[in-house]
Amino acid sequence: MERATGDSAGETTDAHGSDPLGMLRWNWDEAYDIEIDGSEWRARRRDGLGGWITAYSADDLCNQILTDYMRKPVPRPPTEN
Repeated sequence: MERATGDSAGETTDAHGSDPLGMLRWNWDEAYDIEIDGSEWRARRRDGLGGWITAYSADDLCNQILTDYMRKPVPRPPTEN
């Protein structure tokens, strides 16, 4: 469920070899559980509010996460200095 293998353009890697799933997780992993199942991208808030946010592309999911987060930020653990 986590990621497809190979060059499945648009699902988990783009033509330049970047990893959209990894990028989404790097940016949002403290606040959202993020996964891909086939062609469906999804995220769920770690604070338990709401249900799954679903999309059919990494860009769309990123936009939906940002909209959700701007509406009500997910509390994040304090960082250590």
